[in-house]
Amino acid sequence: MTDWSRDTQKIREWKREGFQAWQDSLPAQRRAEDLKILSDIFMQARNSPTLHAALEWAFANDIVFFIDRTTTVGGHYHAGTGVVAVSLRSTERAGTLVHEIRHAWQDAHGLLDGVLSDGARHRRFGDQFIRLSLFEADAAAHGSMTTREIYTAQEISRLERTAGIFEGVPGQQSYIKNINRSVQASKGRQRYLQENRAEIMRQYFMDWYSRGTTRQFYGTSLRDFFGAALGIKGRKSPDYKIEFAVASSSYSAAFDPRRLEDVAKMGKAFGGGNYLAGIDRDTLLKNILSPTAAEKMYEPNPKKTDRVVRNIRRQQLRIKAGRA
Repeated sequence: MTDWSRDTQKIREWKREGFQAWQDSLPAQRRAEDLKILSDIFMQARNSPTLHAALEWAFANDIVFFIDRTTTVGGHYHAGTGVVAVSLRSTERAGTLVHEIRHAWQDAHGLLDGVLSDGARHRRFGDQFIRLSLFEADAAAHGSMTTREIYTAQEISRLERTAGIFEGVPGQQSYIKNINRSVQASKGRQRYLQENRAEIMRQYFMDWYSRGTTRQFYGTSLRDFFGAALGIKGRKSPDYKIEFAVASSSYSAAFDPRRLEDVAKMGKAFGGGNYLAGIDRDTLLKNILSPTAAEKMYEPNPKKTDRVVRNIRRQQLRIKAGRA
């Protein structure tokens, strides 16, 4: 297996007060069931170099995991804690795990500048969209790569098992030959994933910006957070029914998406290389780092969003002028 994980030196301390006490309070059967689920996810590392790299980094950096049985999202991570949660309802648990580990990696490297922190509400709305987009697109690229690697490896295994079942059965030579062709084709796709890793990751990163469900979920969430934080009538902070929310704290506010060199740091792999290194500069400036484009992107319902965003901007201006 290709080793993508050389960034294994522990680089920060985490704060997760109350987490271990909560874990210890859970029934023994629940803890055993959760450990089994996590172990099954970890075992998928044999089929995914991306998951393998993410786990090596996580274990070296004291990341802890739990299964969240109540949350309405696939997984979550809280800045400053080193605690990664995967939902019991998640249908792609390995991809979700890597997605959330990637947020921990961003946090450890000073890139997870608290989008939903109290100070964030004083920033321009579009600037926060840009930050959130970068964090999530990067994490999504790693999660999608993991899911694809696992699917491809499982497809090879399934086909090889099928060929083995029919091996030696009279009259099945032609069928076995076709299966073996499919095995070779799948192995070719597997090689392609590793040989073109940076290009594929970059495409997954860009794809994140074109998904309608992305705009709806993250746009509504961030809009409602800002509205609630600014006291705008009818806005409530999103409630994702998180089973245990570890108190979070942003590690660094140094990340600035207006500096291309900061943005480039986001593409560093867990252990080497940078999949964003080949991205076009104009694409970055016009489609990813533009506050105007960011605000337009996050309009799942243009009429309602425009009204709310206008109210948010108006309230932010009042705060800036000292009138609120």
